[in-house]
Amino acid sequence: MKHTTINLPTVIYRTDQPKKDGSNTFYLQLHFNGVKKCISLYVSCRPEDYDKKTNRIKKSHYLSEKLNSTIDSEFFKACNLVLDARTSKEPVSINWFINKFHGKVTDHHQNDFYAFVENEIALQKKKADFDPQTIKKNGDQFNKLKRYTPKLEFSDITETFLADYEQYMRETLGNAKGGSSNSLKFIRKFLYIAIRKELTRNNPFRNYKIKEEKNDKIKALTIEELQAIINYFNLLSKKHKHYLALKSFLFSCYTGLRYGDNSNFKFSDINADNCIEVQTEKTKKTVYVPLIDKAKELLNHDLDPMLPNLDTPCNQTCNRALKEVAEACKIKKHLTTHWARHTFGTTAVNNGISMDIVSEILGHSTTKQTKVYAKFNNKIKISEMAKLEGVF
Repeated sequence: MKHTTINLPTVIYRTDQPKKDGSNTFYLQLHFNGVKKCISLYVSCRPEDYDKKTNRIKKSHYLSEKLNSTIDSEFFKACNLVLDARTSKEPVSINWFINKFHGKVTDHHQNDFYAFVENEIALQKKKADFDPQTIKKNGDQFNKLKRYTPKLEFSDITETFLADYEQYMRETLGNAKGGSSNSLKFIRKFLYIAIRKELTRNNPFRNYKIKEEKNDKIKALTIEELQAIINYFNLLSKKHKHYLALKSFLFSCYTGLRYGDNSNFKFSDINADNCIEVQTEKTKKTVYVPLIDKAKELLNHDLDPMLPNLDTPCNQTCNRALKEVAEACKIKKHLTTHWARHTFGTTAVNNGISMDIVSEILGHSTTKQTKVYAKFNNKIKISEMAKLEGVF
């Protein structure tokens, strides 16, 4: 580990990266061998509440005492770490300091993979733009791994360990190839983070390749299957246990919104052009989705426009309801909430909407992601081929 000299920190109020509400964040600024490094204190205030003389939040702010106390506490903690680093005979790196500052690992368990992952997940939760679904998936994978082995150090993660874990998932848990691959990707993801932060050099994935499940079949409903579900929905009362889950599912079929964006959708997200205008939860990309009449019929016009409009149940409840709906409609497919987005994509492409437009609506970064929906059904192929009759 390369030795690094660190100066005493200073508290700065950065105005170059304002938040959406117009506030700015306080940072600790340090220099490592002359290189500037800023560490967020997760404390912010609007410019009018910032006191330039004290470099803190004005006393007139209703939370000034609490927030200023947090800034001072973090500042003194950083100063003590710098002084400890100067007197220590051990080499010190930038990442060592950041890890110690955030309390991510201690010297006692610095090789503990689980302690590292837990702290990384905790840091993700602090971020304003974190994806709750990603946090949940990481938590599920973490618990799954701990059930397999209660203790795990970085040095324990070898090619043999990965092979044994994969075998356990396939044979004991009955996981499909996709499920076991996702679990291995979870380990790889956090191991690579640890390598970048100089906590370990161990990388068994250099030689151990994760077996990807090749499945080109898009999980989408046909028009006939979708119509069967629509007919079923039209017969439900608003108090039926399937009503809210199916209402949200159909709204996604008509708009292409992901489950998370669907759950957060508010009436106020509809702009003057009658388009849903939202920043997607997953990619943070703003999408514009024109509302068709079928989608409008599902809206709750009497609800506060700033509240989630569809009253969407949790993902687990929705998936359980969709399974029962599929059985009721005699659809032999394992429906989940994400089928709605795929159904929108295939239906749109198969009915003449250009790939570029579908890509924009779905928020894809390139049309390459959208091309997977271009699996035209046989009726379209037959009608298109009929155009050649006159040519030949």
